[in-house]
Parts: sequence; structure tokens; C-alpha cells
Amino acid sequence: NIYVPDLSIFSGININARTWDTAEEVPVAYSDRNDGTVLFFNGDSVQGLARDEVPGFPLLLVKGNERLHKKSSLTRGADAGYGDYAFIDPAFDGSLPKEIDGYLIYRV
Repeated sequence: NIYVPDLSIFSGININARTWDTAEEVPVAYSDRNDGTVLFFNGDSVQGLARDEVPGFPLLLVKGNERLHKKSSLTRGADAGYGDYAFIDPAFDGSLPKEIDGYLIYRV
């Protein structure tokens, strides 16, 4: 699921899920911690955005996951799947039992 906020409350911005033509307009931005944000249209890098810039159009911002890390350096393959990733900390793994006030709580 992708959450698209309604930004029409801001003056001059008409961005919301009803007016966004996702068949034709799906710019994607990737936030790089060192270089700012790179903007892609149709798979091609077209420009960068400074950290204080706000685009006047909707876009999908892709960022790294703070809870998971890649276990191996392989990025593509027929057997690639969930087993290639691990939680950075057990606290993020919802399948593990949690201890609350000395009692183990299991997710069913």
C-alpha cells in the first residue's frame, strides 16, 4: 500500500490521490544520504533535488529500510526472497515472543 496525502490544503498545490494520473505520472525520487535526492522519470535520472527543495508535483520517495539489512551481496536471482534479509534488531521481528512484565507474549 502507498499512502498519498491530500496536499490541497496548501495554497497552489493540487496533489491528492484523485487527481494524480498514475498511468502517466509516476516520478520516483531516491534519497541518498550524501548527495541529496535524485529524481527519476521513466527510469532515467533527470535531475537532483536539494534538501530544502519541494517539488510541485507528486512523486514516490524510495528510501532505505532502517529495520532490515541484506544478508548476502547477491541482489538478483531465481532463489532471492525473504531469506536474504534479516532484522537489524530482534525488537523489530514481530514473529518472536515479547516479554512484558516478566511474561512471554506470543503472537498467534
